[in-house]
Amino acid sequence: MRRLGLPAALCGCFLSVLLVPALAWAAGEGQKDLDAATDLQLIAKSLGDMEKVAELCESAIKKGLDKGDEDLAKQMLASILFQHAQKSCEAIFAQDKPNPRWALVRERALKSLTRATEVDPLLPDAYILTAKLQALPGGSKEKALESIGKGIEILKKKDDPKQLAQAFLLRAVLQENPTKQMEDLENAVSADPKGTEALQTRVLLYFQQEDFDKAADDLKRIVERDPANIKALGALAEALLNSKKYDEAKKFADKLIAGDPKEPIGYSLRARILVMKEDMEGAVKDLNEALKLEPNDVGSLLLRSRVLSAMDKTDEAKADVDKALKIRPDLPQAILIRSLLAAEKKKYAEAIADLQTLLRADPTNVEFRMQLAMFYVADNRPRRAIEMLTNLWKTTTRTPALSVLAAMLT
Repeated sequence: MRRLGLPAALCGCFLSVLLVPALAWAAGEGQKDLDAATDLQLIAKSLGDMEKVAELCESAIKKGLDKGDEDLAKQMLASILFQHAQKSCEAIFAQDKPNPRWALVRERALKSLTRATEVDPLLPDAYILTAKLQALPGGSKEKALESIGKGIEILKKKDDPKQLAQAFLLRAVLQENPTKQMEDLENAVSADPKGTEALQTRVLLYFQQEDFDKAADDLKRIVERDPANIKALGALAEALLNSKKYDEAKKFADKLIAGDPKEPIGYSLRARILVMKEDMEGAVKDLNEALKLEPNDVGSLLLRSRVLSAMDKTDEAKADVDKALKIRPDLPQAILIRSLLAAEKKKYAEAIADLQTLLRADPTNVEFRMQLAMFYVADNRPRRAIEMLTNLWKTTTRTPALSVLAAMLT
């Protein structure tokens, strides 16, 4: 350079220009693959396209990239692997009948999700989908809980209350311990106070625990947000009925009927409330309406039969039971009611025959055995009753009712 008469500073600049491309190429041999992956990602729709993007990203990372591009490649790889797993899972979650090869689909999806979280450990969606897949038959409940736990910890640091609430809700469903279930549901409600899905799930848990007051509180919140929610109105009336708050229960049953007068469940629900309020005429009126809308509703037929029996309308009551038994010939509740109606008519042979039928299907049922013993007594067959009660005394817990009945006969 000096021979050409160039200054030393200019010589240095000239050399740097010559060397930079070579240095850049050495530091980023995977750039070409990354560029190709970036272009393809923009139009990738099929699983094959997504797999090709993932292959290009893996190749780019393996060949080498500078720090900024390597981070970009890893983010792209994690994202496309998650998208691939998510689209694959449509064959499991988005169809009425899952793909017969769903287990293989799950295996491949889990493989993609595992790699995605290896590349990007802060991808909450991947952990959540992993938990859903592990929760399926043949999966691991422990791995599902572990995965959703990781997703929750990541989401706690993000500003996405709805997704955090969904994650808590999913873990609540996976939990087997009712206390832990309730904790997760409370966290879900706290994370997204305006949401209703967690409240609805908590209502189900309260019903299972027979905590109907708390169930009613949650249902009132749901109804306040959505006054036209027919299912919530019905569940609220049911909760209040179980809490023996009959007047308030009737108020919401009235709203349920007003909201959908062609739905029979509202009338049958209000009929049950009216029975508890000892308004038998009103209950029969509502049940008549329910059965106009759904003539073969066995529940309404049996309830009306019991109400008519209480009103001393035995023949009408029996007609309802007979119709119910034509629809459901082996329904134990209907057979029991028929036996009780026969006993009211002092047709003890028929009543006893029905109880014997029930006991053949359920030989250890204490209620059926005690009822049969009472029918034997009414039929002037005390020895048979004593024999049955003696066997019952030996084989079951000695309840006060059993002790009294045995004392009366011995």
